[in-house]
Amino acid sequence: MTGVEREDVGLLPQDSTGMKQARPNRIKPARPQPRTPLATARELADLIGVSTWTIYSWTRKGVIPCLRASNHVLRFDTDAVLAALESGARL
Repeated sequence: MTGVEREDVGLLPQDSTGMKQARPNRIKPARPQPRTPLATARELADLIGVSTWTIYSWTRKGVIPCLRASNHVLRFDTDAVLAALESGARL
């Protein structure tokens, strides 16, 4: 350099002691959405007032939505199931 100090472009700013300061975090953290717990077929059947087999039958026919945790484990979002039943889904 020819005696003229070059500004550090894009680097962290320095305080009076020469220590580099961290940049403020400009990204706001996402707010966690409240989650409703997932229900089992038995819990859903008790809530609606039908048998467990009816829940499985409605799931196979596509009347109510379900989440597959594995090949044989089903979980149900109660809000989504109740909305599907209230919307006039075929039974």
